[in-house]
Amino acid sequence: MAPGGAPTCRMVASGMAAYPANSDGVPFDMSHIYASGNIAADMYCNLTAARTGRILASRLWNATEDPGMKKMLGPAPPHSGAQKEQMK
Repeated sequence: MAPGGAPTCRMVASGMAAYPANSDGVPFDMSHIYASGNIAADMYCNLTAARTGRILASRLWNATEDPGMKKMLGPAPPHSGAQKEQMK
């Protein structure tokens, strides 16, 4: 076992970096990513998820007085010019 309890083979394979696995040790395999095949529907779902994340971050920002939390949340990165044009 390597430091921190991780198996040595994982430490060698990942180059001492974070190992992409869930809490059970199952390697990341992108099984949680879904695509319907309908590009418009997939783009709409992606947009909805992004907006939901921004709303959640905004609500957390307003709900906390912790400076560490506010620093972590920080201001949202600006949209690219192309995204701004699409949102008009």
